[in-house]
Amino acid sequence: MSMKKHGDDAGMPDKNTIHIPEGNARAVLQAIWKAFAGQPFDEDALVMLKIPPLSGAEVMAAFIELRAWCMIHTVKNNWDERLFFISEEVLLKLQDLFFRLPPHWDQIDAPILKREAGVGLAKDLFHVLVYMHQQEGLTLTTKGTVHKRQITKLEALDTGLRNEDAQGLGLHHTHAEVYTPAVAVLIDLTLALGLVIQLPGRLVLNMDSVLEWLHLSEDHMNALLFQHVMQRYGNQESDHQHFRALLCRCDVPVHSWLDLDALLREMTSAGMVKQERLGMVNKAAATWVQFLAGAGWADCGQSGDGSLLVRFRVSGCCLMNMPFQEEYPSSLEGGLYVQPDYEILVPPETPYQVLWELCRCADYVAGDRMMVYRLSKTSVTSATYAGFGVEKILTLLGRHAVTGIPEHVVDAVMLWGREAALSAPSKTVVKPEELNAPSVLQGDLQRFKGHQRMEGSFLPRAGLIGGMREYGFLELDDEVPDGESLFPGIQLIPRSWTSELRGYHASTSRQIVETALGWRAALEIRKNGQNRKFIPLTVQRDPWIIEGELYELEQKIPVRVELGDGDWQELRILLPAMPNSRSL
Repeated sequence: MSMKKHGDDAGMPDKNTIHIPEGNARAVLQAIWKAFAGQPFDEDALVMLKIPPLSGAEVMAAFIELRAWCMIHTVKNNWDERLFFISEEVLLKLQDLFFRLPPHWDQIDAPILKREAGVGLAKDLFHVLVYMHQQEGLTLTTKGTVHKRQITKLEALDTGLRNEDAQGLGLHHTHAEVYTPAVAVLIDLTLALGLVIQLPGRLVLNMDSVLEWLHLSEDHMNALLFQHVMQRYGNQESDHQHFRALLCRCDVPVHSWLDLDALLREMTSAGMVKQERLGMVNKAAATWVQFLAGAGWADCGQSGDGSLLVRFRVSGCCLMNMPFQEEYPSSLEGGLYVQPDYEILVPPETPYQVLWELCRCADYVAGDRMMVYRLSKTSVTSATYAGFGVEKILTLLGRHAVTGIPEHVVDAVMLWGREAALSAPSKTVVKPEELNAPSVLQGDLQRFKGHQRMEGSFLPRAGLIGGMREYGFLELDDEVPDGESLFPGIQLIPRSWTSELRGYHASTSRQIVETALGWRAALEIRKNGQNRKFIPLTVQRDPWIIEGELYELEQKIPVRVELGDGDWQELRILLPAMPNSRSL
């Protein structure tokens, strides 16, 4: 088979530009989108699709065109099989192109709040990172799981994500009996983002990545988290994927209650959800929006008549398409309020770098929008032992305390620090830079800089939770077959077989029909001055009969018929336009 790579010829499409096709390619793309959403599929599954009035050859020619235009990506798995899929960016565009949101789905009477949005995954992840930093990592058992005592501590962290929020997400990991759903998600995300790496017997922070992560704004943290969530979690059936992707459309209202039952009914009418699966998809939809609530991105509720409702706090479209902010303010603004009772009030706009430093010397007390920390003899002593002494503590507080530091608080910190310095054990402090682990967050940051999300491997970064890994390691394959490969031996047949309607001897007519059958191509046949399109499907001999689908020209509904030698006077093979780089 002749193959070529994207960019080998002049005029090839820019892979960063989404091209909306027309004609056969559009019909094939819509059928693939409806059937598979973002699921991988092979050529056998594609051939099974019925896309009237297209022949198999017309479908495959359009498919090659879609691959050349990067509407369809190709990957190879471990055993060198090719799988195809619609990429995330294209899938989101197609939801706009091929589906109309239900009218009036944002007009809700008497909504009932069932689950208010949590504090947010960014804050939840921060608590996990702080705990791991304090514990110098998480200890792994001989089975490779986190020690039960530390799992219990993680479960006790003040996170907004609850177990019931992550229950039923379809999380696939080998130790489901060890990790509760919320802890599984949080550990998985730290691994997937490269914030945590696995060493023999331990999970430890990758400080290069952690420091880059803390440098991001919370909006950008949320964007990266949301994109990982969309890629890693949720049932993979196409109707479930359609539902999740539709919620990321740019015309989905924010801060308004939306009727998801109305959305599912519209999806069923559009053929995206089969009627018999509607109940199952409805249940999965409820699970998904509860997770979004637990992650802090939405509220979920119920209407007076029992319909499932969601109200977004932030647009899924914005989270999927957030532009990268190259420069962040160097003056880490964000005031702390040091109280006479040693508590420190932390406003929600405080940068995470400041919060990270504060966690080195103060204990977390409580938090929702405003977080509360407390200085204590124990916290100052621990900070001193870890190399974050009195001078650094007071410098941090002095730089960010809006109303200053009460004098008795300064005196107490200095006293606790002197006592800690005298009693400090001789211990080598491991500095973040001494971990020498390369940052793997950079690949994710490239998304904000306009680079492709798909480079090299389709496999999401390894974490605790599986997903697409069940397909094996998937390596991107940018080779596209030449159009002529669909028609082996085409150079050996008379040109008239494909170029003009003519009458032939019965034996030649049979040869033409069987050639079309082998190529899965259609025929144009004429009898008594009437032209029709005929797609041959099977042939039998003795007597020679060809069975297939007969279309009146310009019609899309076929009639299944059996034809013999006398059922046409003239015929020719209908070849689709040859897909190649110069004709696109």
